[in-house]
Amino acid sequence: MVAVIRQQDPEITEQDRLEALEQMLGVMCEYLTKLVEETLEREALGSREARFQLEAFEERRNRALRFLNDEQYGPLPVKIGNLHRLVEALECSWVYFNGLAETAEIFEDSSDWTVRV
Repeated sequence: MVAVIRQQDPEITEQDRLEALEQMLGVMCEYLTKLVEETLEREALGSREARFQLEAFEERRNRALRFLNDEQYGPLPVKIGNLHRLVEALECSWVYFNGLAETAEIFEDSSDWTVRV
């Protein structure tokens, strides 16, 4: 999963970036949840490392969902920065679970999944 935000486009406002990142984060949470569920069903999480990665993913997803559901009032640049960090954290989980999925032959096209905003 590669999340790309084009920051050079002068016509994209901070509000547009915020909304795009919120949407991206929601899609990432949904996609990763399905990917993790599939790896669990195929018993591809048997190692200690996999259990740690699962725990990290759940913490990252819960933090992202809390952020998306929270009515935060503050400067847009701060919100955008927080969203960028959440996206980057979920990308770490995606890299790990995508590798497991490829090994277990789950979601054949998962390595090509890219979000562009």
